[in-house]
Amino acid sequence: IAAIYLFSSFGIGAAIPSNEVSLDSGIMDAVAIMAGNGSLLFIAIGVVFLITLFGNMISWSFGVNYVAAHAADKKNMPGVFARLNKKGVPTGAALVNGVIASALVLVSPIMSAVGLDGFFWIFFSMNIVFLLICYMPMFPAFLNLRKNDPNRERIFTFPFKGAMMKVMLAIPCIELILAIVATLVPLSAAEIGDKLPMIVIFIVLLLIGEVVRVVSAKGRETEYKGLTPELAAQRLAEEAAEAEEN
Repeated sequence: IAAIYLFSSFGIGAAIPSNEVSLDSGIMDAVAIMAGNGSLLFIAIGVVFLITLFGNMISWSFGVNYVAAHAADKKNMPGVFARLNKKGVPTGAALVNGVIASALVLVSPIMSAVGLDGFFWIFFSMNIVFLLICYMPMFPAFLNLRKNDPNRERIFTFPFKGAMMKVMLAIPCIELILAIVATLVPLSAAEIGDKLPMIVIFIVLLLIGEVVRVVSAKGRETEYKGLTPELAAQRLAEEAAEAEEN
C-alpha cells in the first residue's frame, strides 16, 4: 500500500508543480495532463477512483465502528459506542460518528464565512495525524505476540527473526513518526500560521480523549494488562477444546 501511495505521489508531482496541486482533484488533474482530459483512460481511472473511494469509506467506517464498540465494551470509551443491533453491527458508534461528521460539515461554511477557510483541512490533517498514531502500536504489539504467543499457528509468516525483526519493524514506525512531524510541526516560519492551530487542536483533542478514557474506565472490574505467555497458553487450550466440541 505504501508503494502505491509513493508512486501515486511521484506521478502527481511529475505532472503538476507542487504549488499547483489541488487538494480536491490532484489525481485527476495529473491524469488529465498525461492522458488527456475526457479521454477513455481518464474516464476509466475516474470511475475506478470513485469505486475505491466509496469502498474505502465503507470498509474504514465499519472497521472504526467495530473497534470503537470493542473499546467501549472494555470500558475504554463511553457506553454509547458499545451498542449493537440484533445482527451485531455497532449502531451506537455509527450514530456518534454520523452526528460528529454532520456537525463538522455544517460548521465548515460558517467558519469559511468568518475567515477560517482552512477549517475543514485542519480537521482533515488532524484525522491523518491520529490515524498515523493509531498505526504505531501495531509494531510493538507484533513483537509482543511473537514473544508471548509463539506456538500459535499463523496464516502469514514473517521472514525476519531476532534483532533483524526488530530493525524491520522499527523502520515503518520511524517513518510514521517522521510523517507525523512533517504534518504537524512547522518546519519553517511560513508554516507557523497554518500548523500552529493544528498543534493546539491536536493537544486539545488528545486531552479530551484521555479524559474520556479515564472517565469511561470507572467501574471496570478488571483491566487488561497485555498478553502474557500464561494467558496465551490458556487461550490456545480454550480454542483447542472449543474446536474439539465442534
